[in-house]
Amino acid sequence: MIAPGERIPDPPSPVFCLTNNPSNITGTTHLMPLLEDSNKHTVLFLLGDKAVHEPHPILLQFASICTPYLSSVRPAILSRGYRMGGLRTPNWASKDITFLGTETDLTEKKFGLNGKDDMGVIVIRPDGYVAFSSLVNANGYGFTQLSDFLSQLFVKG
Repeated sequence: MIAPGERIPDPPSPVFCLTNNPSNITGTTHLMPLLEDSNKHTVLFLLGDKAVHEPHPILLQFASICTPYLSSVRPAILSRGYRMGGLRTPNWASKDITFLGTETDLTEKKFGLNGKDDMGVIVIRPDGYVAFSSLVNANGYGFTQLSDFLSQLFVKG
């Protein structure tokens, strides 16, 4: 998995933002412009080939960890577009989560995941460098470390 201190890589194939303007979706191979939000850190959850169109407990757990820190972080989920139930934001999702879609496993592989079952969470500083990274399993292992990291860096709002 990509390590803290490294700059996030640009994906080798297009990534689509499904949150901002779904009627005009265009892909880009530059990830940072999709994640930037002034001085906020981005908490990026890489789902790989997992379904995101239904409110799976791990997705809700991710959202609940990020919610107290929304004044300082921008949560984002990257998954396959076809696993989202179409090119749209899932019905269960909070408006605070940015949803990104891709059609290939090459993006996750650039972050050091296998592009299939591996999931990971990355905190990206506003300058594009990784502040924290952890693998996440189906039971949410990795989220405890994320929660501890966020609580040390930010104040709940």
